[in-house]
Amino acid sequence: MTTTRQITISGVSHTVVLSDDSTALQAASAAGRAVVGLWDKNHPDKSLFPAFYVIENIEQADRDFLTKVVLRHLGLPWEICCTKRLTIREFTLNDAENIPGGEYSGPGDFVFLSQETLSAYIKHQYTFFEYGIWAVIEKAKGQLIGKAGLSDLPQEVLAQFPALQTFDSVLELSYHIFSPYRNKGYALEACTAILDYGETYGLPIAARVSSLNKPSMRLLKHLGFTEMGTCSPCPGENILLYIRKNSLFPV
Repeated sequence: MTTTRQITISGVSHTVVLSDDSTALQAASAAGRAVVGLWDKNHPDKSLFPAFYVIENIEQADRDFLTKVVLRHLGLPWEICCTKRLTIREFTLNDAENIPGGEYSGPGDFVFLSQETLSAYIKHQYTFFEYGIWAVIEKAKGQLIGKAGLSDLPQEVLAQFPALQTFDSVLELSYHIFSPYRNKGYALEACTAILDYGETYGLPIAARVSSLNKPSMRLLKHLGFTEMGTCSPCPGENILLYIRKNSLFPV
């Protein structure tokens, strides 16, 4: 079976080819079209190369799914969620130029400071996991004001908390609003939307915070997190692990 769908992005119509035939998928891909494989459970070993996205039922190919397929095909960022004042979307290469100097929130920050490292992050994190740290954009001016998102809680941290080890994976909420934009409620607004989005993954959500960072501790409690204990203590401070209370983890 081979069929097509049309998806419009920024006023331009794009054809998506959906097929259970590798030859048809290869031809469509060679012609520059986005492709989706149709998987047949009765023939699980059948090749669907070069489709990166595979679905079992054609009904799964709704407009939202196909829009994301086309955006990924075009190398354009996914919009994760919106609030009254903010858009949270995947980072783009140009964002590296718009991060204020001196803004440092942790060892992983180097990823976002050059187009080379950001390109690798976009390719490997977003493409394979479909979550990660995202750009927080102020709608009014289209300004990058921070970053926030979800990533996998490191296994070495997970190993310190037996109550979490019944889960294969735990997501970690991270956020950093750049200093010129703080004290305006942006962190609460962004994190609330991200947590709502994160519920779709069906995994517990944790967060780490320094015991010296009282504002972030208050924010996490406001977001429904509760303290689990200390992890990876550092000289002069403790790093605390918080877990969000929900149906998966009713602390």
